[in-house]
Amino acid sequence: MHAIGKPRQAGWMPALACCALLLLQSAPVVAQEYRPGKPVRIIMSNAVGSPHDITMRGAAQVLSQTFGQPFIVDNRTAGRGVIATTACVQSAPDGHTICLNSFINISLNPYLYPDTPYDVPRDLVPVIRLGAIVSALLVGANVPVNSVRELFEFARQKPGSVTFAHFGVGSVNNLIMEWAKRERGVEFYAVPYKVSVQSLNALLSGETQVALYAVAVMVPHVKQGRAKALAVMGARRHVLMPSVPTLREAGIELDLDNWTGIFMPAGTRREIVQRLNQEFGKLIADAAFRDKIMLPSGLEPDDPNTPEAFAAFIKRDREMYENLIRSTGLKGD
Repeated sequence: MHAIGKPRQAGWMPALACCALLLLQSAPVVAQEYRPGKPVRIIMSNAVGSPHDITMRGAAQVLSQTFGQPFIVDNRTAGRGVIATTACVQSAPDGHTICLNSFINISLNPYLYPDTPYDVPRDLVPVIRLGAIVSALLVGANVPVNSVRELFEFARQKPGSVTFAHFGVGSVNNLIMEWAKRERGVEFYAVPYKVSVQSLNALLSGETQVALYAVAVMVPHVKQGRAKALAVMGARRHVLMPSVPTLREAGIELDLDNWTGIFMPAGTRREIVQRLNQEFGKLIADAAFRDKIMLPSGLEPDDPNTPEAFAAFIKRDREMYENLIRSTGLKGD
C-alpha cells in the first residue's frame, strides 16, 4: 500500500478543498434510515374489535419489535371517519403517525360531504393498500329468490316494501339501493342499523330481507341454509363462494371495493414511506399473519404493492365515486 503523505506545497490545500466540495456535490444523497424516536400512533376510525382493528393490533405487535418503539392503535370512531382522518393530516410528518383509511374516508366522504375538512391528494401520502372486506349481497332463507334478477323482480312486485339493511347515506348498502332505484326502477325499504352485527342478526331472524355482510362471516350461515348469497363484491369470485357471481356478473354494474390501506401525513420523507411500505408488505405476504389475523376477521389481504400503484388505484377509485355520487344525487345527512 502507498502511504498517504502530507502535501509538500501549501498551495495544494485550496485545490484539495475545492475537489472535496465538488465530490460532495456530485455524490448521491444517502437516505436517512427510519428510526422512530418515540411511540408511533396508528390512527383509525374503526371500532375496537373490527376487522381493521384486529389487523392493526396484530401489525402493531410486529412493528414494535421491528423498530424498538411501541406502535399504538388510536381508535377515533366518531364523525364518519372525519375526526380520525383530520387528526392524521394535522400530525407532524415525522414518521410517528400512521393512518389507516378506507374507501369511506378517502373516496366517498369528500364527494358526499363537500365540507370535508381535508383534501386527499394534498394532505395524505399513500403507503400501501392492505386488502378489502369482501361482502356478499344476501337474502334471508325465506325470501323466494335465488338471484339478483329475481330479487329485483320480487321488489318491483312489492314497491318500497322489501326491507334492505343499511348503515346510513353513503354506505355500500345505500349505494346499491340508490343504483337499483335509478338504473332498474327498483325501490327497497331501507332499515337503518348502527352496528353491522345488528344487521346480521336481523337478516338471520327474518327481521330484514336483504343485507350485505362479510363473506368470511357468512359462509357457515349460507352452508346451513340460514341465508342465500346472490352476489359478491370485488372484481373476481370469492374462493369461499366460487359459485356465487360478482356484482357485475349478477347485473349490478358497480365496482364497489371496500378496501383499506395505510397513509401518512403529507410531507413525510420518502424513505419513511418506502420503509413502512416494505414492512407492511412483509406482513400481508406472510402466510401466518394472513391466515391467523386477517382472514378470520374478514379482511382479505392484497399482494404487496408500491406507494405508486396504490396512488394510481386511489385516483381511479375516487373518480368512480365522484361520478356515482353526482349521478345519484346523493347528499350526506
